[in-house]
Formats: sequence, C-alpha cells, structure tokens
Amino acid sequence: MRLNEGAVLRSFPLVSDQIDVIANGRRTMPAFSGRLTEEDIEAVVRYTREVLNP
Repeated sequence: MRLNEGAVLRSFPLVSDQIDVIANGRRTMPAFSGRLTEEDIEAVVRYTREVLNP
C-alpha cells in the first residue's frame, strides 16, 4: 500500500526537493537538519520513496 497514495512522489518528483524540505522545514513542518545527519535525512527519503511508495 502506498503512503498517501503516492503524494510524496507527486509533491517531490526530485529527491533534492524532498531532502530540502526535511532538512530546512516548510510551513508547520520543523527543520531536521540540526537533529539528523545528512545520511539520516537521505535514509528517510529513501524509505518514504522506496519502501512506503514501491
């Protein structure tokens, strides 16, 4: 089953855009660059793109 029916992939067709939002935040989503390493953020992106949206 796809997370939000693939909304992540539609909202962020470029991996770099998704990384930017996770790292820097947007609107009500907080920035995680101070809490997660670059490798952690990349792992979150891979998980949401490859595992939750196969």
